Amino acid sequence: KIYTAAGATDLARYLLRQNKVTFSANRKQQIMMQGLEAKFDQHPYLREKLIATGSKQLVFYHMKDPFWGTGENPKSGYNMLGELLMNLRRKLASRSTTTSRVYSRPIFRLITT
Repeated sequence: KIYTAAGATDLARYLLRQNKVTFSANRKQQIMMQGLEAKFDQHPYLREKLIATGSKQLVFYHMKDPFWGTGENPKSGYNMLGELLMNLRRKLASRSTTTSRVYSRPIFRLITT
């Protein structure tokens, strides 16, 4: 069994290296969205923090991952993690009936466009 995100990442990398599994971009996004939904459903603090970002653009700065992050040039990557988080934020905000609180501990790096 895998109990951590790091463990899941290690297993996925191992299976990809062994050519035991391949994922389409669409399937990767589905899997990531399921994980994000579970995470934000289980952690009200994080859910409120995400909703509190409002309509700001969320960007995952990662030089070595142009799919989930920005890639080497912040405008060259797909930023799929940021896109999925913004989609989830819209969904959570539409069903949220609680007032968002502001916390001091950052969980994302934001840029406003």
